[in-house]
Amino acid sequence: MKQQREHNRILFISHEMNYTGAPRSLLRMCRVARELGYVPTVWTMRPGPFEAEYEASGFEVETVPAEATDDPRLLRRIGDFDLAVCNTSITARFARACCQRIPTVWYIREAANIADVLENSPPETAFILRNSRDICCISDYAAEALRPYTDHPVRVIPNCVEDEALLAEPHTPGAGSKVRFLQMGTLEYRKGYDVLLSAFESLRPELRREAELYLAGPGNDSVYGREVLRRAAAIPGVRYLGVITGDTERTRAISRMDVVVVASRDEAGSLVALEGAMLGKPLIVTKNVGARYIVGKRNGYITESGDPASLSRAMADCIERRENLAPMGFESRRRYESMASMEKYTEDMKKLFALAAQRDTPAARAERARNVLVFRGKWKLAKGK
Repeated sequence: MKQQREHNRILFISHEMNYTGAPRSLLRMCRVARELGYVPTVWTMRPGPFEAEYEASGFEVETVPAEATDDPRLLRRIGDFDLAVCNTSITARFARACCQRIPTVWYIREAANIADVLENSPPETAFILRNSRDICCISDYAAEALRPYTDHPVRVIPNCVEDEALLAEPHTPGAGSKVRFLQMGTLEYRKGYDVLLSAFESLRPELRREAELYLAGPGNDSVYGREVLRRAAAIPGVRYLGVITGDTERTRAISRMDVVVVASRDEAGSLVALEGAMLGKPLIVTKNVGARYIVGKRNGYITESGDPASLSRAMADCIERRENLAPMGFESRRRYESMASMEKYTEDMKKLFALAAQRDTPAARAERARNVLVFRGKWKLAKGK
């Protein structure tokens, strides 16, 4: 008797393997999938150093460029899986290829910056985004930013972070001689490092003497990154920690701080904000950060985006009322447990990965037929205009 199909093979596709948030979040999805009994396979469009983190977790990473989606042999390989998860808008060609063969989730991690992504992408990316019915994102803020670019609903599944509080170094926010602020992320304009430096510089001298600002993340080889580090080196009390690799190192770095800052001009989510909440840190984020839902009146501040004065006022309040930082940290931890814990995320992933079991249903076949019609026939007509 033929053994019944298990529907447990999931293909995860990353656009890159650098030390950035998107590959980190995808790795978390792979771990949860394995814990739920699925068999993950990982492809990346471009290789990179973060592959070591996947391999340390037991996942082999195969480099498969976007151009390979024109190869019939690769398309047959895709058809052997039960579900595909394509990570970020950059994987558009894979999202198009996969959705014609198997159930597909296109996990878009961009927000307002999707306009820049589309401007610098082939025209087919905008077409695929407009017509895809597989789109997920990580926050209501991101969903609002994506809606003008798609004709179909956008599903919101918030991020999470593992509970690594046991790896933290013991430090109570506000208990040190100085209040330590940390921003961690790629040194790029969208992250607002220039705004953060201006905010720190504009603190009253007596407050600045009671504070330190730490920066960490890749991008120091870019024009913007070099300018940020040049400015940072000239400001007393500001220090660049470089690129922090590995979950343990990240956890320890954040645990030494008093306040976690996300000064971004645009951020679909923010793993750093969630990590800060997990480790019991007060938070300062801007209105344009999707993870602002983790910030309430009792655990942090939501400032205007791109506004050094607004950010500086929040930082000043943290310094002047440092006795409030410890209870704010307790509230951050409470909000993490209720909004961004692995338990909640695992339940969300159960529902998402359940699409694999629907692979051979009449509804799934009809959806694939629709996708073939749209992404082969309709795209040919669009190109011919």
